[in-house]
Amino acid sequence: LRNRMSAKDVQLCLQYDRSSRSLFSGAIDGTLSRWDMQNMCLAETRRGQHKQAINDLLAVDDISLLASASSDGTILMWDMETMRPKKMFKGHKKGAFHLAYSTDYRCM
Repeated sequence: LRNRMSAKDVQLCLQYDRSSRSLFSGAIDGTLSRWDMQNMCLAETRRGQHKQAINDLLAVDDISLLASASSDGTILMWDMETMRPKKMFKGHKKGAFHLAYSTDYRCM
């Protein structure tokens, strides 16, 4: 199991998605990974979108989006199915470290 579920870098945050039975992880190098929990293996990774560490992940299950907060001052909204970024929010001068959203999705 250790060989199948090991990561190359330190993982700072985790978020589980019930619908896809996937575990997402954010790494210290800015890499976002999706782990297939049914087959217990790394399914895919995305590098280069965040320039620094991913500090927090937040799944918005109703609309299949995953938000990632990074030390580089950006928050990315990812499509959980395609693992592609849909929107980037910039401007957090000292980095973004935690995420939360309102239940009506009007505010993150």
